[in-house]
Amino acid sequence: MTTVTICIVGAGQLGSRHLQALAHLSQPCEIILVDPSDQATKTALERYAQVQGKYPVRTVRSLDALDQAIDLAIIATSSKPRRQLVEKLVSMGVRRMVLEKFLFPRLEDYETVSSLFAREKVKAWTNCTRRLWPFYRQLRDMIDPADVCAFQVAGTAWNLGSNGIHFVDLFSMLTGQTDIDYRYHGPSAEIVNSKREGYVDIVGMLQGETPRGDMIQLVNWKGAKPFYVMSLTTPRLCCRIDEIHLGGPKFEIAMEKDGWAPTTDTFDMPYQSQLSHLFVEDILINGQCDLTGFEESAHLHLSLLDAFLGTYRKKFGVEETICPVT
Repeated sequence: MTTVTICIVGAGQLGSRHLQALAHLSQPCEIILVDPSDQATKTALERYAQVQGKYPVRTVRSLDALDQAIDLAIIATSSKPRRQLVEKLVSMGVRRMVLEKFLFPRLEDYETVSSLFAREKVKAWTNCTRRLWPFYRQLRDMIDPADVCAFQVAGTAWNLGSNGIHFVDLFSMLTGQTDIDYRYHGPSAEIVNSKREGYVDIVGMLQGETPRGDMIQLVNWKGAKPFYVMSLTTPRLCCRIDEIHLGGPKFEIAMEKDGWAPTTDTFDMPYQSQLSHLFVEDILINGQCDLTGFEESAHLHLSLLDAFLGTYRKKFGVEETICPVT
C-alpha cells in the first residue's frame, strides 16, 4: 500500500488531536507537523505517543522548510493567518485540504480563496464534526425533509463567535437549508475579548431565518462557566439535547407518530481524536468525505460573519471588513 504524506499545520489543542487520530489510519503515512512553537510541538508529540502512534512524524517550524509532495493538509491554526497558509500550500501543489473553523475573519478572504480553489482545482472541507456524529445523522433521518424546523442553542459562556458556526452547520445539515438571514433580538449584542489573544467573541441573542421559514436562535449570555442546551422542533418531532450533561450527553425526544410520548436516552459524543482518521481515509480513498464542503461552508460562514460585523462596527465606529473571531 502506498505511503501518503499528511501535513498538519498548527500543533495546538486541535492540531494535537488530529495528530492522535492519524495514529489509527489504516493506510501507511508520513506525518509532517508544522508549528513555530517548540512547546506546542512537544505537547502534540507527547499526545501522539499516548496513543502509541506508529507512523513517523517530522516536525518543522514553517512551511518554507518543506520540499516534498503533500497528499493532504489539515490547517488547524487560528483564523487570521489561514488565508496566507492556504495560498502557500496551494503554491506548493497541495490539492486536498481540511480547514478548521472559523474559516476566515475577513469578508474578502472568502472570494479570494474560493477563486483560488476553483482555478487550481483544490478540494477542501471544513471541520464541523457534528455532521459525523451518529446521533445527529440518526436525528436527521427522523426529520421529514419537507418540515420547517425551529432550532435553538441557549446558555452562557459557550462562545458564540467561535462555536456558533458548529451549530449553524448542524442546523443546515438537519434542515437541508443554507441561506440564512440573521438579526439580533433582545438586549444589544456585545463584543467581548476572547480567551485567545487578538480575537473577540459575541454575547447576545442572534436569530436567523431561512427563505422557507426555518428558524435558528443562538443565545449566549455572560457567565462564569460554559453551559448550553439545544432544542429542535418540527410539526412532527420535538427534541431537547444536552451535550454537556454531567452524566454524559443525553436527549429527550417525542414524536407525533408515537403519540408524543417522550423518550430519554444518552448518546456518544466522539472526540476529534476519534474522527480525523475517518475523514482523512475517505478523502484519500474516495476523494470525498462527509464534512461540509468548502463552498457550502463558506456560504454559511459569510452570513454569520456579516451579522458579527454589524456588532463589531457599531462598537468601534468603523467600517471594518474583519471581525476577529476564530
